[in-house]
Amino acid sequence: MDQKGAVKESHLPLFEMVKKSTRMMQKTILALNDAIAFKKTLTIQRERLRFADILEEVKVTLLDVRLSSKAVIRADFSHCPEIFFPAVHLKSILQNLLTNAIKYSKPDQAPVIDIVTSCKGNFVVLELKDQGIGIDLDMNRDKIFHMFQRFHTHKEGLGLGLYLVHSIVDAYKGRITVESEVNQGTVFKIYLQTDVDVQENLTGGR
Repeated sequence: MDQKGAVKESHLPLFEMVKKSTRMMQKTILALNDAIAFKKTLTIQRERLRFADILEEVKVTLLDVRLSSKAVIRADFSHCPEIFFPAVHLKSILQNLLTNAIKYSKPDQAPVIDIVTSCKGNFVVLELKDQGIGIDLDMNRDKIFHMFQRFHTHKEGLGLGLYLVHSIVDAYKGRITVESEVNQGTVFKIYLQTDVDVQENLTGGR
């Protein structure tokens, strides 16, 4: 006997709700486990990285979603092409921000995402700008980087991406700023702290 045959027809809507709730609980538990495991990686050694190389790796990872959304990703790393930082964490920052930018693009147009870098003292600034549906910061500014926060419930997700990005940046004594308006897009500026002497060697003293 199949599952539907084992449940009275009048109880089917409740049965489906229970199944959906169970699946969501399983996803949440797995996400929590992933977040705990991820935090244990926050002592990985830094290395010399080229932003262009890391971006290409992330674009390969996101190939399916890029193709289906017809996303355009434009990058200019000329002002600060390299950074001394753990590769796995730079990939995670880019992957989570790009995933969100594509997911929350406007439904009537392909997402266009601009990424630029600059060097400011002992910080490398990674800026990512999209033209998506934006975030109401008046309502959400204080909780934007909290775990399981979602600001657009019409899209699937658990609300972990920005939490993980913030965890990485905070672990390396950096900071994040956000500018956003509803239906006007979002700009994230990620200030990644790096060794100033090493960074000057990487960027020629800029």
